[in-house]
Amino acid sequence: MSFLNRLKYKTMPIIREPSFEECIDEFIKQYNVQETFNGMSRDKVYNAFIRMFCDKEEPEGNNFANQKKLIKLARKSGYETGYQMSNGRCVFINIFSEEGVNRYKDKEMQKIYVNCDRKNIANVAAIIFDNIKEIVGDKMQMKFAGEQILQEGIEKEKESKIKNYQRNDKIVICAENEEVAQKITEKINEIRKQKPEIFSSKKLLPFLPKKHGIMGISSEKNYRCAQTPLGIATGETYNDYISNVLYKCIISGFDTSLRTKRTQTLEERMKNYTKMYNNMTPEQKASVIYNIKKIFENVCMRNNVNTVYTKQNDNRKEFANR
Repeated sequence: MSFLNRLKYKTMPIIREPSFEECIDEFIKQYNVQETFNGMSRDKVYNAFIRMFCDKEEPEGNNFANQKKLIKLARKSGYETGYQMSNGRCVFINIFSEEGVNRYKDKEMQKIYVNCDRKNIANVAAIIFDNIKEIVGDKMQMKFAGEQILQEGIEKEKESKIKNYQRNDKIVICAENEEVAQKITEKINEIRKQKPEIFSSKKLLPFLPKKHGIMGISSEKNYRCAQTPLGIATGETYNDYISNVLYKCIISGFDTSLRTKRTQTLEERMKNYTKMYNNMTPEQKASVIYNIKKIFENVCMRNNVNTVYTKQNDNRKEFANR
């Protein structure tokens, strides 16, 4: 790189990957939050996983205004936009072409994940969108965590203990194959070099394999399964799959440490174990996490589950998970 090129780049944020032990502690913390405020949900495991390291409340800044600008920009560029709603709440805003990316047709599909501060979500998404249009063409498909668009949703969001933006998968871009994913990640990294201030140094993407230290990336298979000590763990998306693997390994680690009789359901045991965890001494917690880690590493090695904490089976070469 020439001296002049180095001058135009600013100091880039360095994101520290949390340790496995920190991740287990955080997952248990977030699962307790789900039990307290979202106890009837069937998605407590997944919701706890995507909320890891994202529970701090953040200012909106100009995010809502920037969100409206991005929607206009996308439509002006010939793409469609849509709102992904759940229980009256706007979860994601989608930008896509008519063809888009289809995991069942595009069997080599990969997903790229970016986390950032709430105030920068729409701004980062807009810059990424504008810079990858020519790369993806008719295969445009991305989404970002949205500010609420309906007054009812705005009021509910203010009262909610778990905010929509409190998730680590704030921006998700789909690529039809590894080659396109590589081009997209290189482009995002180039943006980061020029505008590091919009990329947070504290926003984490736990477990996901990384590109350039700031982006999570995964292959999106139609079906995933892993044999764990407590049965098969499955999931359609990477986050859903890994959260299920982790969930079963955590319960198994507690079972091993406490030598309890397994008469309760997995959900009942997880609820009890995570409550017990809060009252454990540091030594007791370390012992439980040690067992969880051993079980998790063994499951990942045997089933070729790709995370930043596990080695891949050399006999099966896949870029980012099965």
